Amino acid sequence: MSTHFHAGSADSAIRVPQARAVLEVVDPAQTTVLIGDLNAPPGDPEMLLLERAGLNDAFVVSGVTGEGFTYRADRPRRRIDYVWLSPDLQARDFSTHDSRASDHFAVTVTIFR
Repeated sequence: MSTHFHAGSADSAIRVPQARAVLEVVDPAQTTVLIGDLNAPPGDPEMLLLERAGLNDAFVVSGVTGEGFTYRADRPRRRIDYVWLSPDLQARDFSTHDSRASDHFAVTVTIFR
């Protein structure tokens, strides 16, 4: 599933219901990959909601070091783009890629069982 949460750094009150709506259709007990520009850094309430539902952040699971910043492409300083995985999936080779095609860096990750 791919999604895009509301933009605005202080808008968790808007994004939390969006995360809940996603979780109404995504069952972390089933094989799931949720990707998107979620416009919230790790630890924000909407990201904790996904984590507590049982999804795993591919950046964390992959064991990569660094910050994984994806935004802004011209001055990366935030990680707001994600690949979330159900517990039956693993990740490796997570990386971001500079691109002027977007104001975000591209993200790639290898997902496997």
